[in-house]
Amino acid sequence: MKISEFLALKGKFEITANDVQKLNQNLSELSVNDVPKGKVHHVLDYLIAALNAGTVDPKILIKIEKLVSDLQEIK
Repeated sequence: MKISEFLALKGKFEITANDVQKLNQNLSELSVNDVPKGKVHHVLDYLIAALNAGTVDPKILIKIEKLVSDLQEIK
């Protein structure tokens, strides 16, 4: 799942474990400038939930934590 697909989801939704891993990987490749300004809070909420749930692959954890930090700075 790519960020564009995630941001297109409306209302209550569930995503599969496989989609979570794909989304996490996609997000780890992005910079703060790649996140639409109006969607920063959605992405940040997701990333914090993913980190709290332990669903972030350790191989990309540092990149995800950096993106969270960068998003929190502009929020």
